[in-house]
Amino acid sequence: MRRDIYLCADDYAQNEGISRGIEALAREKRINAISCMVTTPTWAIRASRLEAYAASCYVGLHANLTEGLPLSQAWINQYGAVFKPLPWLIAMCFSKRLDKHVVASELNQQLDAFIAKTGRFPDFIDGHQHVHQFPVIREYWIAKHHVHAQLRFRNTSPSNHSGHMFDGLDSFPKKHIIAYLGGARFHQMLSEHQAMLNTSFSGVYNFKDAQNYQHYFTHFLKNITSHGLIMCHPGHDMNDRTDPLYRSRSHEFDYLMSDVYLDDMRAMDCALIKK
Repeated sequence: MRRDIYLCADDYAQNEGISRGIEALAREKRINAISCMVTTPTWAIRASRLEAYAASCYVGLHANLTEGLPLSQAWINQYGAVFKPLPWLIAMCFSKRLDKHVVASELNQQLDAFIAKTGRFPDFIDGHQHVHQFPVIREYWIAKHHVHAQLRFRNTSPSNHSGHMFDGLDSFPKKHIIAYLGGARFHQMLSEHQAMLNTSFSGVYNFKDAQNYQHYFTHFLKNITSHGLIMCHPGHDMNDRTDPLYRSRSHEFDYLMSDVYLDDMRAMDCALIKK
């Protein structure tokens, strides 16, 4: 039975190379979702280009609280003019010391920045480094769902309908860490509020081994459910040392642009959901 899936390219507007790579994949209809960082200078430059892909790709907000510069004065006043790294945010969220009003101010600013450049509300919400699922932050999104019930959210729940843990690559611990850092709880909350979300989640692998991306991607396809989501992180090679994934992005891009990717999709009886 054919499985219709989402393939979402994360980190649009993080830098020029990532953005150009994602646009190339969207033009060739190799992806059907784009997740956008609006806290970077590149967002103002590249955002207008998304209109060309809006008919074929879901375009969403990649909420960011861990890299670069915040948009809101409230966050700057409380926590500083540069986002602190992920471990700090995890500690603040799980100890419930992160100020919910400051979080709301910053995420409202990011929503406004998305709308200002695209002219519409995002098709879906997720988080850079999965921050959308953390305590305090997830409560903000649940509240937003009450106002905008049409919103989709990225579900990073640890298992799919067939009971597999993520994508079958259980030797890599990051997928389990994502689950324990709020993925399962956020899925439960979204389900209780009848929010729209993907049925399963894949895309986690050891980025240091990106030259073998086809091997990982076929595992993702093998275990994905219909209306499940695979995240990816493609881009053109810019040798940007500020990007933790700068070595892996071109490997993902090359595979997704190849005929091998199309053959693998057909072999696994998977197709991208048409918007």
